[in-house]
Amino acid sequence: MQTSPVSEEPSRYIPAKPKMDVYEAGRIFRTCAYCRVSTDHEEQAYSLELQKEHWAKVVKEHKNWSLLHVFADEGITATSTKHRVQFNQMIEDCLNDKYDLIVTKSVSRFARNVVDGIEIARKLKNHNPPVGIFFEADGIFTLVEDSEIRLSIMFSF
Repeated sequence: MQTSPVSEEPSRYIPAKPKMDVYEAGRIFRTCAYCRVSTDHEEQAYSLELQKEHWAKVVKEHKNWSLLHVFADEGITATSTKHRVQFNQMIEDCLNDKYDLIVTKSVSRFARNVVDGIEIARKLKNHNPPVGIFFEADGIFTLVEDSEIRLSIMFSF
């Protein structure tokens, strides 16, 4: 019985995808910020202004972030994205290649509905070119490998 010869082809090296880093020095992120307050009370409006000021300051501290716009919804609940006009405009603008990065305070400011939150994060991550979301308080950047499982956990709270 004769066996077939073993292939003499050299091994192929398939490099790993480079890891994305929201602080990556060699890349400028066209950045937008998202702020939201859930009531129309006067003190909440003040909170919205503080959030806007916060993002202006944070973006200045990151030389690779260029803040182009701050989207803000006032008096809107996060349980659904349906009535959040500024939020929906931001997502549309990202899908139209105006921004590479969304920065927001936390997962709960972005969405409280697990399905909406994960669906939007996936849609933006899979867009060409991908759009990342950085959740500052939660330390989650959606363009890294473990972000989806971490998002699922955070959205479920």
